Amino acid sequence: MAKIRIGATTKQGVYKNVVLNIGREVKVGIGYVEDTRLEQSYLKTLEMLESTIIRGDDVSSELWKRINKLPTNLQNKLVRKNLIVRREDGPTLASTTEEFLAEKLLTGDPRTVRNYKNTLDKGLLTYLDRDRQIESVEAENLIDFINRSSQDYRDSTVHNQIKRAKALFQFAVDEGYIAANPFQTKKLRELCSLFTTKLASDREQTQTEYMTPDEVERLLHCRKSLRSDLEDQEWNALIWLLRFGGNRVSSYLVLRWSDINFETNQIRLRMKLTGKARKFTKGNKRTEVVPLFAELVAPLMELRAEQPEGTEYVLNKIGNLDQKPEFETTNAKGERLRQGRWETNLSTTFRKILKRNGFKVWSQPFHAFRAYRGAELDRCGASQIELDSWIGNSAEVRKRHYSKFHMTGAERFTQSESRSV
Repeated sequence: MAKIRIGATTKQGVYKNVVLNIGREVKVGIGYVEDTRLEQSYLKTLEMLESTIIRGDDVSSELWKRINKLPTNLQNKLVRKNLIVRREDGPTLASTTEEFLAEKLLTGDPRTVRNYKNTLDKGLLTYLDRDRQIESVEAENLIDFINRSSQDYRDSTVHNQIKRAKALFQFAVDEGYIAANPFQTKKLRELCSLFTTKLASDREQTQTEYMTPDEVERLLHCRKSLRSDLEDQEWNALIWLLRFGGNRVSSYLVLRWSDINFETNQIRLRMKLTGKARKFTKGNKRTEVVPLFAELVAPLMELRAEQPEGTEYVLNKIGNLDQKPEFETTNAKGERLRQGRWETNLSTTFRKILKRNGFKVWSQPFHAFRAYRGAELDRCGASQIELDSWIGNSAEVRKRHYSKFHMTGAERFTQSESRSV
Protein backbone atom coordinates (compact mmCIF):
# COMPACT_ATOMS: atom_id res chain seq x y z
CA MET A 1 0.00 0.00 0.00
CA ALA A 2 1.18 3.54 -0.77
CA LYS A 3 2.93 5.25 2.11
CA ILE A 4 4.65 8.52 2.99
CA ARG A 5 8.45 8.48 3.09
CA ILE A 6 10.37 11.37 4.56
CA GLY A 7 13.11 12.83 2.40
CA ALA A 8 15.71 15.51 2.95
CA THR A 9 15.29 18.40 5.38
CA THR A 10 16.20 21.82 3.98
CA LYS A 11 15.50 25.47 4.79
CA GLN A 12 12.14 25.03 3.02
CA GLY A 13 11.15 22.24 5.37
CA VAL A 14 10.82 18.48 5.13
CA TYR A 15 10.55 17.06 1.61
CA LYS A 16 8.08 14.20 1.37
CA ASN A 17 7.56 11.34 -1.06
CA VAL A 18 4.81 8.83 -1.60
CA VAL A 19 6.07 5.33 -2.37
CA LEU A 20 3.79 3.15 -4.52
CA ASN A 21 4.17 -0.62 -4.61
CA ILE A 22 2.92 -1.83 -7.99
CA GLY A 23 5.14 -4.89 -8.31
CA ARG A 24 8.00 -2.48 -8.09
CA GLU A 25 8.56 0.52 -5.86
CA VAL A 26 7.89 3.90 -7.47
CA LYS A 27 8.76 7.02 -5.51
CA VAL A 28 6.73 10.14 -6.26
CA GLY A 29 7.84 13.40 -4.66
CA ILE A 30 4.93 15.46 -3.32
CA GLY A 31 7.11 18.31 -2.10
CA TYR A 32 7.27 20.34 1.11
CA VAL A 33 3.73 19.69 2.29
CA GLU A 34 3.04 21.01 5.78
CA ASP A 35 -0.76 20.83 5.74
CA THR A 36 -1.68 17.40 7.13
CA ARG A 37 -5.07 17.33 5.38
CA LEU A 38 -3.46 18.16 2.04
CA GLU A 39 -0.83 15.48 2.58
CA GLN A 40 -3.53 12.89 3.34
CA SER A 41 -5.50 13.98 0.26
CA TYR A 42 -2.46 13.42 -1.97
CA LEU A 43 -1.84 10.06 -0.30
CA LYS A 44 -5.46 8.96 -0.78
CA THR A 45 -5.34 9.84 -4.50
CA LEU A 46 -2.10 7.94 -5.01
CA GLU A 47 -3.41 4.94 -3.04
CA MET A 48 -6.41 4.83 -5.39
CA LEU A 49 -4.06 5.06 -8.38
CA GLU A 50 -1.89 2.27 -6.95
CA SER A 51 -4.92 -0.03 -6.52
CA THR A 52 -6.13 0.77 -10.04
CA ILE A 53 -2.74 -0.13 -11.57
CA ILE A 54 -2.48 -3.36 -9.57
CA ARG A 55 -5.97 -4.46 -10.70
CA GLY A 56 -5.20 -3.49 -14.29
CA ASP A 57 -8.29 -1.29 -14.49
CA ASP A 58 -8.80 1.93 -16.41
CA VAL A 59 -8.65 5.10 -14.37
CA SER A 60 -12.20 5.87 -13.23
CA SER A 61 -13.84 9.27 -13.72
CA GLU A 62 -13.81 9.75 -9.94
CA LEU A 63 -10.06 9.12 -9.81
CA TRP A 64 -9.48 11.45 -12.77
CA LYS A 65 -11.24 14.21 -10.84
CA ARG A 66 -8.91 13.64 -7.90
CA ILE A 67 -5.83 13.52 -10.15
CA ASN A 68 -6.84 16.76 -11.87
CA LYS A 69 -6.98 18.46 -8.48
CA LEU A 70 -3.32 17.63 -7.86
CA PRO A 71 -0.77 20.38 -8.58
CA THR A 72 0.28 20.44 -12.23
CA ASN A 73 3.90 19.56 -11.40
CA LEU A 74 2.74 16.49 -9.48
CA GLN A 75 0.51 15.41 -12.39
CA ASN A 76 3.50 15.77 -14.72
CA LYS A 77 5.55 13.48 -12.44
CA LEU A 78 2.87 10.80 -12.69
CA VAL A 79 3.02 11.06 -16.49
CA ARG A 80 6.84 10.89 -16.59
CA LYS A 81 6.83 7.80 -14.35
CA ASN A 82 4.30 6.13 -16.68
CA LEU A 83 1.71 5.93 -13.89
CA ILE A 84 -0.92 7.75 -15.93
CA VAL A 85 -1.39 8.70 -19.58
CA ARG A 86 -2.91 12.08 -20.30
CA ARG A 87 -6.41 11.61 -21.60
CA GLU A 88 -7.05 12.57 -25.19
CA ASP A 89 -10.78 12.60 -24.53
CA GLY A 90 -10.78 14.88 -21.50
CA PRO A 91 -13.36 17.66 -21.01
CA THR A 92 -13.13 20.36 -23.66
CA LEU A 93 -13.97 24.05 -23.37
CA ALA A 94 -17.23 23.37 -25.22
CA SER A 95 -18.31 20.36 -23.15
CA THR A 96 -17.39 22.06 -19.88
CA THR A 97 -19.34 25.14 -20.93
CA GLU A 98 -22.38 22.98 -21.67
CA GLU A 99 -22.19 21.37 -18.21
CA PHE A 100 -21.62 24.77 -16.58
CA LEU A 101 -24.70 26.30 -18.22
CA ALA A 102 -26.84 23.27 -17.41
CA GLU A 103 -25.97 23.63 -13.73
CA LYS A 104 -26.63 27.38 -13.85
CA LEU A 105 -30.07 26.70 -15.27
CA LEU A 106 -31.03 24.66 -12.20
CA THR A 107 -31.04 27.74 -9.96
CA GLY A 108 -30.67 30.67 -12.33
CA ASP A 109 -33.03 32.72 -14.42
CA PRO A 110 -33.07 31.52 -18.08
CA ARG A 111 -32.37 35.07 -19.21
CA THR A 112 -29.20 35.16 -17.11
CA VAL A 113 -28.09 31.76 -18.39
CA ARG A 114 -28.54 32.99 -21.98
CA ASN A 115 -26.39 35.99 -21.10
CA TYR A 116 -23.67 33.62 -19.88
CA LYS A 117 -23.95 31.51 -23.03
CA ASN A 118 -23.87 34.47 -25.44
CA THR A 119 -20.96 36.08 -23.60
CA LEU A 120 -18.91 32.87 -23.59
CA ASP A 121 -19.77 32.14 -27.24
CA LYS A 122 -18.68 35.60 -28.41
CA GLY A 123 -15.72 35.76 -26.05
CA LEU A 124 -13.74 32.79 -24.78
CA LEU A 125 -15.12 30.23 -27.26
CA THR A 126 -14.44 32.53 -30.22
CA TYR A 127 -10.86 33.39 -29.36
CA LEU A 128 -9.87 29.89 -28.15
CA ASP A 129 -10.56 26.57 -29.85
CA ARG A 130 -13.80 25.31 -28.27
CA ASP A 131 -12.70 21.70 -28.86
CA ARG A 132 -9.51 22.21 -26.91
CA GLN A 133 -9.16 20.25 -23.65
CA ILE A 134 -9.78 22.65 -20.79
CA GLU A 135 -6.82 21.33 -18.79
CA SER A 136 -4.50 22.45 -21.60
CA VAL A 137 -5.55 26.10 -21.32
CA GLU A 138 -2.86 28.18 -19.63
CA ALA A 139 -2.69 31.74 -18.36
CA GLU A 140 -0.88 32.92 -21.50
CA ASN A 141 -3.75 31.66 -23.67
CA LEU A 142 -6.24 33.64 -21.60
CA ILE A 143 -4.10 36.78 -21.69
CA ASP A 144 -4.05 36.48 -25.48
CA PHE A 145 -7.85 36.04 -25.50
CA ILE A 146 -8.35 39.19 -23.41
CA ASN A 147 -5.93 41.27 -25.49
CA ARG A 148 -7.56 40.22 -28.76
CA SER A 149 -11.08 40.72 -27.43
CA SER A 150 -10.20 44.22 -26.22
CA GLN A 151 -9.42 45.16 -29.83
CA ASP A 152 -12.93 44.14 -30.92
CA TYR A 153 -15.14 45.13 -27.99
CA ARG A 154 -15.70 47.90 -25.47
CA ASP A 155 -14.07 47.62 -22.04
CA SER A 156 -17.42 46.84 -20.39
CA THR A 157 -17.99 43.92 -22.77
CA VAL A 158 -14.48 42.54 -22.23
CA HIS A 159 -14.94 42.88 -18.47
CA ASN A 160 -18.12 40.82 -18.73
CA GLN A 161 -16.37 38.20 -20.88
CA ILE A 162 -13.64 37.93 -18.24
CA LYS A 163 -16.16 37.44 -15.44
CA ARG A 164 -17.98 34.68 -17.31
CA ALA A 165 -14.73 32.92 -18.29
CA LYS A 166 -13.44 33.12 -14.74
CA ALA A 167 -16.66 31.52 -13.46
CA LEU A 168 -16.37 28.76 -16.08
CA PHE A 169 -12.83 27.85 -15.02
CA GLN A 170 -13.84 27.88 -11.35
CA PHE A 171 -16.58 25.39 -12.24
CA ALA A 172 -13.90 23.24 -13.92
CA VAL A 173 -11.88 23.36 -10.69
CA ASP A 174 -14.90 22.37 -8.60
CA GLU A 175 -15.61 19.46 -10.95
CA GLY A 176 -12.01 18.29 -10.75
CA TYR A 177 -11.27 18.90 -14.44
CA ILE A 178 -8.35 21.21 -13.63
CA ALA A 179 -6.20 21.69 -10.54
CA ALA A 180 -6.40 25.48 -10.28
CA ASN A 181 -8.15 28.43 -11.88
CA PRO A 182 -5.66 30.05 -14.29
CA PHE A 183 -7.31 33.42 -13.64
CA GLN A 184 -5.67 33.34 -10.20
CA THR A 185 -2.17 33.69 -11.65
CA LYS A 186 -0.47 37.00 -10.96
CA LYS A 187 -0.30 38.19 -14.59
CA LEU A 188 -3.97 37.51 -15.21
CA ARG A 189 -5.07 39.11 -11.94
CA GLU A 190 -3.15 42.25 -12.85
CA LEU A 191 -4.61 42.36 -16.38
CA CYS A 192 -8.17 41.83 -15.13
CA SER A 193 -7.78 44.53 -12.49
CA LEU A 194 -6.99 47.05 -15.24
CA PHE A 195 -10.47 46.56 -16.70
CA THR A 196 -12.09 46.76 -13.26
CA THR A 197 -10.30 50.06 -12.55
CA LYS A 198 -11.19 51.47 -15.96
CA LEU A 199 -14.87 50.58 -15.55
CA ALA A 200 -14.98 52.15 -12.08
CA SER A 201 -13.59 55.35 -13.59
CA ASP A 202 -16.13 55.26 -16.42
CA ARG A 203 -18.97 54.70 -13.94
CA GLU A 204 -17.86 57.68 -11.87
CA GLN A 205 -17.86 59.80 -15.03
CA THR A 206 -21.32 58.52 -15.95
CA GLN A 207 -22.66 59.44 -12.51
CA THR A 208 -21.86 63.10 -13.15
CA GLU A 209 -24.50 63.06 -15.90
CA TYR A 210 -27.39 63.41 -13.49
CA MET A 211 -30.88 64.76 -14.16
CA THR A 212 -31.64 68.30 -13.14
CA PRO A 213 -35.05 69.23 -11.63
CA ASP A 214 -35.83 71.32 -14.73
CA GLU A 215 -35.09 68.40 -17.07
CA VAL A 216 -37.26 66.08 -15.02
CA GLU A 217 -40.16 68.53 -15.01
CA ARG A 218 -40.00 69.07 -18.79
CA LEU A 219 -39.82 65.33 -19.43
CA LEU A 220 -42.97 64.70 -17.41
CA HIS A 221 -45.05 67.02 -19.57
CA CYS A 222 -43.67 66.56 -23.10
CA ARG A 223 -45.17 64.42 -25.86
CA LYS A 224 -43.71 60.91 -25.72
CA SER A 225 -45.32 58.95 -28.55
CA LEU A 226 -46.45 60.10 -31.99
CA ARG A 227 -48.13 56.80 -32.88
CA SER A 228 -51.35 57.27 -30.87
CA ASP A 229 -52.79 59.25 -27.99
CA LEU A 230 -53.27 56.08 -25.94
CA GLU A 231 -49.65 55.00 -26.41
CA ASP A 232 -48.55 58.52 -25.48
CA GLN A 233 -50.59 58.32 -22.28
CA GLU A 234 -49.02 54.95 -21.44
CA TRP A 235 -45.53 56.37 -21.92
CA ASN A 236 -46.57 59.33 -19.79
CA ALA A 237 -47.78 57.01 -17.00
CA LEU A 238 -44.54 55.00 -17.19
CA ILE A 239 -42.39 58.14 -16.91
CA TRP A 240 -44.40 59.29 -13.89
CA LEU A 241 -44.05 55.85 -12.31
CA LEU A 242 -40.29 55.90 -12.89
CA ARG A 243 -39.99 59.45 -11.61
CA PHE A 244 -42.00 59.06 -8.40
CA GLY A 245 -41.92 55.27 -7.89
CA GLY A 246 -38.22 54.79 -8.60
CA ASN A 247 -38.45 51.09 -9.40
CA ARG A 248 -37.11 49.07 -12.33
CA VAL A 249 -38.93 49.31 -15.65
CA SER A 250 -39.56 45.55 -15.68
CA SER A 251 -41.67 45.81 -12.52
CA TYR A 252 -43.98 48.33 -14.20
CA LEU A 253 -44.27 46.32 -17.42
CA VAL A 254 -46.05 43.50 -15.52
CA LEU A 255 -48.12 45.85 -13.32
CA ARG A 256 -51.85 45.06 -13.29
CA TRP A 257 -54.61 47.46 -12.33
CA SER A 258 -55.54 44.96 -9.62
CA ASP A 259 -52.07 45.55 -8.12
CA ILE A 260 -52.93 49.21 -7.47
CA ASN A 261 -55.08 50.08 -4.45
CA PHE A 262 -56.24 53.69 -4.74
CA GLU A 263 -57.99 53.48 -1.36
CA THR A 264 -54.99 52.39 0.70
CA ASN A 265 -52.50 54.17 -1.61
CA GLN A 266 -50.42 51.05 -2.16
CA ILE A 267 -48.95 49.22 -5.16
CA ARG A 268 -48.03 45.54 -5.22
CA LEU A 269 -44.90 45.18 -7.37
CA ARG A 270 -42.93 42.21 -8.58
CA MET A 271 -39.29 43.03 -8.10
CA LYS A 272 -35.96 41.49 -9.01
CA LEU A 273 -34.12 39.44 -6.41
CA THR A 274 -30.50 40.43 -5.96
CA GLY A 275 -27.43 39.19 -4.10
CA LYS A 276 -27.54 35.99 -2.04
CA ALA A 277 -31.35 35.71 -2.23
CA ARG A 278 -31.15 35.35 -6.00
CA LYS A 279 -28.47 32.68 -5.85
CA PHE A 280 -30.70 30.15 -4.10
CA THR A 281 -34.03 30.91 -5.78
CA LYS A 282 -35.43 29.51 -9.00
CA GLY A 283 -36.18 32.60 -11.05
CA ASN A 284 -35.48 35.95 -9.50
CA LYS A 285 -38.77 37.66 -8.59
CA ARG A 286 -40.17 38.80 -5.27
CA THR A 287 -43.33 40.72 -4.43
CA GLU A 288 -43.19 43.97 -2.47
CA VAL A 289 -45.91 46.41 -1.41
CA VAL A 290 -44.76 49.99 -2.01
CA PRO A 291 -46.46 53.37 -1.57
CA LEU A 292 -48.72 54.82 -4.25
CA PHE A 293 -47.27 58.31 -4.00
CA ALA A 294 -49.79 61.14 -4.37
CA GLU A 295 -48.14 62.43 -7.55
CA LEU A 296 -48.96 59.15 -9.33
CA VAL A 297 -52.71 59.10 -8.76
CA ALA A 298 -53.74 61.62 -11.44
CA PRO A 299 -51.69 60.26 -14.39
CA LEU A 300 -52.74 56.69 -13.56
CA MET A 301 -56.42 57.60 -13.28
CA GLU A 302 -56.25 59.52 -16.56
CA LEU A 303 -54.78 56.50 -18.33
CA ARG A 304 -57.31 54.12 -16.83
CA ALA A 305 -60.17 56.33 -18.04
CA GLU A 306 -58.90 56.13 -21.65
CA GLN A 307 -58.35 52.36 -21.74
CA PRO A 308 -61.12 49.91 -22.71
CA GLU A 309 -63.13 48.62 -19.76
CA GLY A 310 -61.70 45.42 -18.30
CA THR A 311 -58.09 46.15 -19.37
CA GLU A 312 -55.90 43.95 -17.16
CA TYR A 313 -52.47 45.56 -17.40
CA VAL A 314 -51.53 49.20 -16.91
CA LEU A 315 -49.22 49.23 -19.95
CA ASN A 316 -50.19 47.51 -23.20
CA LYS A 317 -49.41 49.46 -26.39
CA ILE A 318 -45.81 50.43 -25.75
CA GLY A 319 -43.35 47.74 -26.84
CA ASN A 320 -46.29 45.64 -28.16
CA LEU A 321 -46.81 44.45 -24.60
CA ASP A 322 -50.40 43.42 -25.28
CA GLN A 323 -49.06 40.67 -27.57
CA LYS A 324 -46.72 39.13 -24.97
CA PRO A 325 -47.07 36.79 -21.99
CA GLU A 326 -46.15 38.17 -18.59
CA PHE A 327 -42.80 36.37 -18.48
CA GLU A 328 -40.81 34.78 -21.29
CA THR A 329 -41.28 31.13 -22.20
CA THR A 330 -38.23 28.92 -22.65
CA ASN A 331 -37.37 25.35 -23.52
CA ALA A 332 -35.49 22.89 -21.32
CA LYS A 333 -32.14 24.44 -22.33
CA GLY A 334 -33.24 27.91 -21.29
CA GLU A 335 -33.51 29.08 -24.92
CA ARG A 336 -36.19 31.71 -25.42
CA LEU A 337 -39.33 30.60 -27.24
CA ARG A 338 -41.26 33.81 -26.71
CA GLN A 339 -40.31 37.15 -25.17
CA GLY A 340 -42.32 38.28 -22.15
CA ARG A 341 -43.39 41.67 -20.82
CA TRP A 342 -40.80 41.49 -18.04
CA GLU A 343 -37.92 41.04 -20.50
CA THR A 344 -38.98 43.77 -22.96
CA ASN A 345 -36.26 46.38 -23.51
CA LEU A 346 -37.59 49.91 -24.01
CA SER A 347 -34.25 51.73 -23.79
CA THR A 348 -33.86 52.38 -27.53
CA THR A 349 -37.38 53.82 -27.83
CA PHE A 350 -36.89 55.95 -24.74
CA ARG A 351 -33.64 57.37 -26.11
CA LYS A 352 -35.53 58.36 -29.27
CA ILE A 353 -38.12 60.14 -27.13
CA LEU A 354 -35.35 62.05 -25.35
CA LYS A 355 -33.66 63.07 -28.62
CA ARG A 356 -36.94 64.14 -30.25
CA ASN A 357 -37.72 66.43 -27.31
CA GLY A 358 -34.27 67.99 -27.19
CA PHE A 359 -32.95 66.24 -24.09
CA LYS A 360 -29.43 64.94 -23.70
CA VAL A 361 -29.39 61.15 -23.74
CA TRP A 362 -28.13 59.83 -20.42
CA SER A 363 -26.00 56.71 -20.72
CA GLN A 364 -28.46 54.77 -18.53
CA PRO A 365 -31.71 56.75 -18.74
CA PHE A 366 -33.91 54.43 -16.68
CA HIS A 367 -31.28 54.09 -13.97
CA ALA A 368 -31.11 57.86 -13.85
CA PHE A 369 -34.72 57.95 -12.62
CA ARG A 370 -34.01 55.37 -9.91
CA ALA A 371 -31.01 57.31 -8.73
CA TYR A 372 -32.86 60.64 -8.77
CA ARG A 373 -35.85 59.31 -6.82
CA GLY A 374 -33.75 57.33 -4.34
CA ALA A 375 -31.64 60.36 -3.47
CA GLU A 376 -34.76 62.54 -3.24
CA LEU A 377 -36.49 60.17 -0.80
CA ASP A 378 -33.26 59.90 1.18
CA ARG A 379 -33.08 63.69 1.55
CA CYS A 380 -36.76 63.80 2.52
CA GLY A 381 -36.08 61.54 5.51
CA ALA A 382 -37.07 58.06 4.31
CA SER A 383 -35.39 55.37 6.40
CA GLN A 384 -32.88 52.95 4.93
CA ILE A 385 -35.35 50.09 5.49
CA GLU A 386 -38.03 51.98 3.55
CA LEU A 387 -35.63 52.78 0.71
CA ASP A 388 -34.45 49.17 0.52
CA SER A 389 -38.08 48.07 0.20
CA TRP A 390 -39.40 50.82 -2.08
CA ILE A 391 -36.50 51.20 -4.50
CA GLY A 392 -35.22 47.63 -4.39
CA ASN A 393 -31.55 48.46 -3.71
CA SER A 394 -29.56 48.38 -0.49
CA ALA A 395 -27.88 51.54 0.82
CA GLU A 396 -24.49 50.11 -0.17
CA VAL A 397 -25.60 49.53 -3.76
CA ARG A 398 -27.18 52.97 -4.02
CA LYS A 399 -24.02 54.61 -2.76
CA ARG A 400 -21.78 52.55 -5.04
CA HIS A 401 -23.74 53.06 -8.25
CA TYR A 402 -25.55 56.33 -7.69
CA SER A 403 -23.18 58.21 -5.38
CA LYS A 404 -23.25 61.43 -7.41
CA PHE A 405 -26.96 61.75 -6.72
CA HIS A 406 -26.42 61.79 -2.97
CA MET A 407 -25.36 65.42 -2.76
CA THR A 408 -26.76 68.30 -0.82
CA GLY A 409 -28.98 70.79 -2.60
CA ALA A 410 -26.19 73.37 -2.50
CA GLU A 411 -23.70 70.97 -4.09
CA ARG A 412 -26.17 70.06 -6.82
CA PHE A 413 -26.97 73.73 -7.53
CA THR A 414 -23.27 74.59 -7.69
CA GLN A 415 -22.55 71.85 -10.24
CA SER A 416 -25.61 72.81 -12.29
CA GLU A 417 -24.47 76.43 -12.39
CA SER A 418 -20.93 75.47 -13.42
CA ARG A 419 -22.27 73.31 -16.25
CA SER A 420 -24.44 76.11 -17.60
CA VAL A 421 -21.61 78.65 -17.73
